[in-house]
Amino acid sequence: MDRQSYVRFNKDFFVKPGQGGLIALSPDQKDIYILKGIADYVYKRCDGKKKAEKIIDDIVSEFDVDRDTAEQDLSAFLKQVSMEDPPLFIFSKKPA
Repeated sequence: MDRQSYVRFNKDFFVKPGQGGLIALSPDQKDIYILKGIADYVYKRCDGKKKAEKIIDDIVSEFDVDRDTAEQDLSAFLKQVSMEDPPLFIFSKKPA
């Protein structure tokens, strides 16, 4: 994950509130993602206007976690869900 990249949620997914988090349904309706806890928190910050670095700062400020752990965890999460087809999150060098 490039900390200088802007991150946005893939707007092709349908998202609705669920019990204790959000439910994201893929455009082809074959995949369902449940975003709870930190995943829900990250989703709400990935608007395409914030760089990954800012999202890391937000996580450190909000949760009891050090910067290295926040960066590693965010990177692992975004890498996992961005390798899906279609990706849940999209990276860009320019803001949305």
